[in-house]
Amino acid sequence: MIPTKETIFAIADSIYRASGMHVGIHDLQYTIEASAGDDSGNLCAYCRRCCPGFLETCLNDDAEHIAQAQKAKEPMVYRCHLGLTEAILPIRSEEDQVIGVVFLGQIRLIPDSTMTFDAVHAHLMSAYPASSYAIEKEALLEAYNNTATMTREAFNGFLHLISLLIQGMYVSQWLNTREDTSESAFRRYLVTLDIVKIPLTAFSAQTAAAEMKLSYSQLNRLSNQILGMPLKQYILHEKIKAAADLLRNTDDPSVKNTAGAVGIDDAHYFSRLFKKYMGCSCSEYLHSHKVLPKE
Repeated sequence: MIPTKETIFAIADSIYRASGMHVGIHDLQYTIEASAGDDSGNLCAYCRRCCPGFLETCLNDDAEHIAQAQKAKEPMVYRCHLGLTEAILPIRSEEDQVIGVVFLGQIRLIPDSTMTFDAVHAHLMSAYPASSYAIEKEALLEAYNNTATMTREAFNGFLHLISLLIQGMYVSQWLNTREDTSESAFRRYLVTLDIVKIPLTAFSAQTAAAEMKLSYSQLNRLSNQILGMPLKQYILHEKIKAAADLLRNTDDPSVKNTAGAVGIDDAHYFSRLFKKYMGCSCSEYLHSHKVLPKE
């Protein structure tokens, strides 16, 4: 069968409602074509907010297991780096080629003595020490309790049921429409992105790709196609353009204040960027535009 886009989303949502598992239907570039249950306030959602680097580790872990499932053409069950149980189920074409995967996960199997709350908290403190100030134990406990639980028998039963559901599912025709969907997602992201005010240290191209449900390589391709340059380079370029406007029009054109106003905390780094993009230093730029800093 060739499901419509609405069918794909309905499948993901139905699996989530029946099991509590996060569901993602992906192509082989890890582009998420449909998903359900990813914003349920569970451990994964909490750690993505509080632990820099957590999402990147998750994506790398998932990509590795997607590659294994694609090669074996068989379901792949594994535990993520946090200890949650997840599975990758390959989707095959009529020619028996793996053309996509169904991701199931973010489940605490019970009973499991290795996934107690104290064990999870200790792991996060050890693996992400820089985040210790951001992790609130009560909020983490709430996220832990919001994470779906399932016995191993029930989990295996769902895997078997969903494997039967997707057996023979031929979605390449639908997956091939992802280009239009991806470009729309990228353009929507640009509209909502406050380029000047966003702190440069808070921006990550990989996180941006995940927010748009694109692969990192797909983000780069779209950015080069639409903007003529990688997304981060575009953001830097726009910040420096805004900084030049500020220098020309402000009564106090100090380098430090201008850098901070465009979301760049390091004034020395800002000065290097300004010279790279504008071809002259801030003081030379001010002089050429006849705007001199006050004594």
